Amino acid sequence: AFSKSCGTISNTGTSSAEVARGREIFIGKKHLIQPIADHWGLGIGPLDNKDEDKVQFYEVMGTSASDKHMAVIGPCGIVAHKVPPDEFEKWHCNVKADLKEDTPRRDSPESSRSWGHYDGGVAMVGRTCKTDEQVVEFTKGWVDRNPAYVCVGHLQFRGKECNCQNFCHDLFHFLTDGLELPLTTDNEFWRTRVVGISKMCGKAGVEIKAASGAATSGVVASGVAASGAAAAGQTAEKLVAAGAAGSAALAAGAAGSAALV
Repeated sequence: AFSKSCGTISNTGTSSAEVARGREIFIGKKHLIQPIADHWGLGIGPLDNKDEDKVQFYEVMGTSASDKHMAVIGPCGIVAHKVPPDEFEKWHCNVKADLKEDTPRRDSPESSRSWGHYDGGVAMVGRTCKTDEQVVEFTKGWVDRNPAYVCVGHLQFRGKECNCQNFCHDLFHFLTDGLELPLTTDNEFWRTRVVGISKMCGKAGVEIKAASGAATSGVVASGVAASGAAAAGQTAEKLVAAGAAGSAALAAGAAGSAALV
């Protein structure tokens, strides 16, 4: 479960005992558009952490469709970025303004968000024996491999987006030597819903068409029966009964269509 306890962070480094036994891994969620989208950060705490102030978060600095260049910040500031030189000054000012809204910061106004800034809660998701230096090295390589920030991918296709949640999944995979983070990204969640609804609508359309076809067949068959009865000079009662059977078949088809809709 995600808790909402608050705190600030200080950079403590990695001790040999923490490397040997493993540090706790956390995922923090910050609400962007409830209940549609959250910003994620991955935090690493000291061994048997009892103090939220010691958890160090790493996060992608992109939260909207207007962001185009990948950048990751950590407890000591920018870890790696792919912002072009001619755009860096403007981008840097926007980053500092965005981070300034989440106060108090830690040592630097450009450091990553702390535990208390994740208003959607923080959850412990595993442990790692990786050092801070290894985390920084991985992050730099990840940014090199993923230079473009893509907030939202195409809902009908997988793997198009590259954002804060994808970074958390990949960093967790590295920290745990191949385990999968047991959390669904927002893109994947909504993609599954849209595809599922599309399939349901498609199936419903086929069943509605089949029901309508059955109703039409019933009416036609009843009309043929009525004509045959008249030609044979049978009683008016039989003609009425044949017409009633046709009406009943039509009503059944309409009821089936309404139920599917």
